[in-house]
Amino acid sequence: MRLHFLCGVCLQIFGATEDQPLDVAAARAALAALQQVVNQHGAATAAEGNPYTPKTVDEVASGFIAVANEAMCRPIRALTQMRVSCLRVTLMVKMCAHTQRGKRLGFLGVL
Repeated sequence: MRLHFLCGVCLQIFGATEDQPLDVAAARAALAALQQVVNQHGAATAAEGNPYTPKTVDEVASGFIAVANEAMCRPIRALTQMRVSCLRVTLMVKMCAHTQRGKRLGFLGVL
C-alpha cells in the first residue's frame, strides 16, 4: 500500500520549539532505519513453513497510522457505546413506568 501523506498540510508542531513543519527527509530516514529493525526481527522469528515477507517503508508507516487511528477511535467508540447504553436504560425505565407493575414499583416518579 502506498501512503499519500500531504506534508504541506501538516500542523507545524515539530522540532525543539514545536513550531516547525515536518522534516520529510528525517522522517523517511527514521522509518527506513525502523524498517530494517522490523524486517530483521520478522526474519529471525519466522516460523518454518511460514516465511516472513519483508515490509516496505510505506507498510511500516502504515502500521504506525493504524495504531494511532485505533488509539484515537477507542475513546470515541467508548463514549458512543456509553450513550447508547444510557439511552436503552432510559427507554426501559420509561416503558416500565407506563405499565401497571412499573406504577406499583414507583417508576412513575423517576420520569
